[in-house]
Amino acid sequence: MIIMRPLEQETDVEILREYIRLLEDYAKNATDENRLLREKYGAQEQRSLNIEDDLKILRRKLWRRSSEKRQKPKDRERDQENIDLTLQTQTPFPAPKEKELDIEKRDIVFDLSLDDLRAESELRGIASPSADQWTEVDGLFDKKKRIHVIERQYIEETIHLKKYKLKPEFNDSDKETIIAAKGPEELLPGSRYSIDFAISVAADKYVSHMPLERQTREMASLGLKCMKTSTLSHLMATLAALLESLQLRILNEILSHDVIHCDETTWPIQIKEQDDGYMWITSNKFGSYYCFEPTRSGRVVTGILKDYKGTAITDGFGGYNRLRVFPDIAQAFCWAHVRRKFYDVEPVYPDAKEVLDLIDKMFEIERQARSDEDLLVLRNDKSKGLLDKIHAWLLDQHPKSRTESPAQAAIEYTLKLWPGLTQFLENPRIALSNNEAERTIRHAVMGRKNYYGSRTHNGADTAATFFTVVESCKKVELDPRTYMLYATYELAQGKAPLTPLEYTRHNRAH
Repeated sequence: MIIMRPLEQETDVEILREYIRLLEDYAKNATDENRLLREKYGAQEQRSLNIEDDLKILRRKLWRRSSEKRQKPKDRERDQENIDLTLQTQTPFPAPKEKELDIEKRDIVFDLSLDDLRAESELRGIASPSADQWTEVDGLFDKKKRIHVIERQYIEETIHLKKYKLKPEFNDSDKETIIAAKGPEELLPGSRYSIDFAISVAADKYVSHMPLERQTREMASLGLKCMKTSTLSHLMATLAALLESLQLRILNEILSHDVIHCDETTWPIQIKEQDDGYMWITSNKFGSYYCFEPTRSGRVVTGILKDYKGTAITDGFGGYNRLRVFPDIAQAFCWAHVRRKFYDVEPVYPDAKEVLDLIDKMFEIERQARSDEDLLVLRNDKSKGLLDKIHAWLLDQHPKSRTESPAQAAIEYTLKLWPGLTQFLENPRIALSNNEAERTIRHAVMGRKNYYGSRTHNGADTAATFFTVVESCKKVELDPRTYMLYATYELAQGKAPLTPLEYTRHNRAH
């Protein structure tokens, strides 16, 4: 049995040394454990602070005004603020059953002119061609029916295609030669619906964002009962296929200028067998081009811009980094996106007020310019100095901001994009923001909200074609319905219509 004496009575030096060593080990272990606990607590506190910041930002987005406008400093309260298309060549689109039609009926006769009859004689090699060489076939017509619309009054027209028979003395054939009047222009041979009807449906859906199902209800209220949304959908697909050549010409017009804007937004697909995708937008003041793809890969934008030479203004989405492989494309970034990031963190990071004020001053300078030359001077005299202050603020604040906090993310986002954010100093046509594309993309967002995207990928391609034509008309202050009527009739006759930009320029020149 070992009897331990009290420490204050211990005189053996070795025992005291061992006791001191044990105390040192205990103190070291306690210090290490305390440090680990402090690190663990610090990490938890950091996560808690970040979650609190994110929650404040989310609350601001959900419950405050959607606008990102800031009040004047003198009265500002900081947290009071944003199915595959089948061209039916044999069977036209199904029409409502005859007995279910409760609309006005008209008979229209299309005749052949004297010039038409003379031309037919020339075509057959008849000597001294004349209209008198033909005689009218009494009571004989080619007949067909179609649905037409006049100011929301649906009528069923019976088309009478007048016929002519070549007189026997001029007919070298053993058979009678009979010709018929051409009749109205059609989307497809034998179609039951007029071009005007198709354009009316297209304008309601792609200009006024009125779903096809809602249109069928309105048609029923006006007497055109039992119209199916699938019929209207196929009609839109056919019309889009006709307008598709314009879509590519509009893109070429946009890419012929030295500055463009790019953006993308989600586009839902309703059938489960196909994935959702994205509407990609390329635009400037001369037009807007939409392209649907079931991916957000940067390969899409490189496919669109592979032959482009100029500056593309984008946001910070990494997919646009693929543009760096093209030496002829310069990439500029959007200050509105930068501003939005600091605006969102301002409630939890008051120091953001300083950089927000500097960014707002840059936008104020832009509004002072009256010409490209004036803007270039203002940017070099005033905006350049503001950029230097913003850059210095970013470098100063970065080490002061909390790790992985929203504020640090905003600072790092801006520093990473800095070379592209200063591109606007070199070219007055480079805008300070990508709001041009943001405004263009709203058209697709409204469509997504009102009719929930498209049923299939091909339906999304149809939407992209119409969005391209409609939004390009808006860019040049041209009524989309009027233009689509003009372009469709031209295309139905085998002609190449003017693009919205060309159409507007032609009208203004005359």
